Amino acid sequence: EAIRRVAHMQRFFGADASGGLLLSAGWEPHTPEAVQPAVFASRWPDARGRRVLWTLVNRGDAVANGTQLVVAAPSGGARWFDCYRGTELTARVALGTDGAAATASLSFPLGGGGYGCALQTGREAPDGALSAFLAQMAAMTKAPLDSYSAQWRVMQQRLRPVPPSPPAASPPPPLPF
Repeated sequence: EAIRRVAHMQRFFGADASGGLLLSAGWEPHTPEAVQPAVFASRWPDARGRRVLWTLVNRGDAVANGTQLVVAAPSGGARWFDCYRGTELTARVALGTDGAAATASLSFPLGGGGYGCALQTGREAPDGALSAFLAQMAAMTKAPLDSYSAQWRVMQQRLRPVPPSPPAASPPPPLPF
């Protein structure tokens, strides 16, 4: 189940339609913006600096609750999404000494041994592709990963008889090359 969820995120954020964020030349592995002890994150900014994706993994066994990321707040404002659960996030913004937004803290639970994904966009509403993706992820993650059995089970293969094809009355026409 974990592979299905993560693969869905990778397909969406690796595709050209989403801006190919997972192909970012500015990729930053092990970003210090992740603040939980057992949580590791990678940062994937787009080339124009308008969107940033964070992929997270909780290497601990316990659920990591509370603030997961503390990031620089964009000057023009932003919207934030929990791409793993398909929901919009509300950032807790801290002001700098000049009164401008300095940092934004993003809080969401991250299951033990689980995965997460956060997206920062501009202040505009999400486009149709992102909205559809978020709806798919919300449906896919209704049940937490720890509700599934961790025991490995081999799927049994079953051979089914295939009826023979009827003989052809004449040979097929030649293939043009």
